[in-house]
Amino acid sequence: MLQEQAKIFGWLHMLLEFFLVSLAFAISIELRHSFFMADVVYRFTHIIIHRPDYHFEAYISYILMGAIYWVLTLKSFGAYQSMRQLSYAQLAWLVSKSVMVASLVYSTILVLVNAKLTGRGFVILVLGIGLSLLLTERFILLFAFHAIRKKGYNYRQFLIVGSGPRAVAFANLLQSHQEWGFKLLGFIDESERVGKEINGKKVIGSFADMESIIDNNIVDEVVFCMPRKWLDKVEKYVLICEEVGVKVHLPLDLFNTAIAKPRLSKLEDFPLLSLESTPSHAWALFVKRGMDIAISAGLLIIISPVLLLIALLVKFTSPGPVFFGQERCGTNCRKFTMWKFRTMIKNADELKAKLSKLNEMSGPVFKIKNDPRLTPLGRFLRKFSLDELPQFLNVLKGDMSIVGPRPPIPSEVKGYDRWQRRRLSMRPGITCLWQVGGRNKICFKDWVKLDLEYIDNWCLAMDVIIIFKTIPAVLKGSGA
Repeated sequence: MLQEQAKIFGWLHMLLEFFLVSLAFAISIELRHSFFMADVVYRFTHIIIHRPDYHFEAYISYILMGAIYWVLTLKSFGAYQSMRQLSYAQLAWLVSKSVMVASLVYSTILVLVNAKLTGRGFVILVLGIGLSLLLTERFILLFAFHAIRKKGYNYRQFLIVGSGPRAVAFANLLQSHQEWGFKLLGFIDESERVGKEINGKKVIGSFADMESIIDNNIVDEVVFCMPRKWLDKVEKYVLICEEVGVKVHLPLDLFNTAIAKPRLSKLEDFPLLSLESTPSHAWALFVKRGMDIAISAGLLIIISPVLLLIALLVKFTSPGPVFFGQERCGTNCRKFTMWKFRTMIKNADELKAKLSKLNEMSGPVFKIKNDPRLTPLGRFLRKFSLDELPQFLNVLKGDMSIVGPRPPIPSEVKGYDRWQRRRLSMRPGITCLWQVGGRNKICFKDWVKLDLEYIDNWCLAMDVIIIFKTIPAVLKGSGA
């Protein structure tokens, strides 16, 4: 709510943590070389010698890039928003998951560029030191701010317009967290309710008294918790607050939406109330895209011999092309070509209609456990999802993500119930909750519910968890 102050503090906080992360990298580099040299001394000379080929200046660019990436990842997780409402446990979890993701992705980038900082020892050092410094700094700040606000300093005084259930719930929220630094002056409501006491605070005036109440009291912010039927009255009282520079808040729960989250936005001079039912945090999505590029590029380089071997096996074990390109539906039904290693005989699409009675999946999805169209090699590739490795090219291109709902073919989408189409509202992926939860053992409706659960609760940590769960699921070949 203290948006302007929060922005200034946020930038200062980012600058402080950029310094702390840089310090963590520098200390880790020094310790890494010290440990390395101690091992050399112990094994070969048993005497103290100078560290060979070590010039700290050569690592400065890695330190700066690492610090920038860590800070951007923290920002993408919302770590630079106000800490007023966080407990120590919530703060620790927020910082820890941000640091884990930043460390994982940046380590992958260092491997790709063949940096000298690679190795488990360095990763563990920088992770441990960086996390310790950031948690210590944040705990000190949170303790200091809570102590200052509990003593009555740095507070903001609120006036609530309305005294119904929503107004009372908001007042209870303010009064139950003194450490946030918010105080309640009282309520304003219709004249017949003036003088009524609500949880220790009174209705101190009617709408007609609002101007004089603001003029004769300390009022920093006004919150309109009024019924929707009063919306036509709000403008007059908003202008009263605007005239004297008092900040106004209007609740965004004007519509009883079950999924979409309200958000204020602006298009040139047009203020908009946006209702979003998909993840919209720009920084988090930016980091997700960075993870997609880094991981997919790294894997394609590392497994290139495997890709070549599979391509040769496909070519020489059955007639037909090596790759199979199929039109799929991406974000909001955008069409793209998804690539796989060919696992079926040449006329597989022509035989699909004849095999429709054997479909083992409910809904508009076609799956057969022992599909007769599969080649012997294709059956093996399908079991361990090796046929899907070319999809990392789709990820690099931007058509897909590593984690996201699986992309359907257009004919399947035509058979969707309307609520099922929401699974197309996020970029499709190679793996998802369905992949790690049993694949073909799950019916189509439950499959869609898993996709919607992913969309509604998405965060970067969830992507990392799904990626790690995918590995044993693929190795077992369960549900394929």
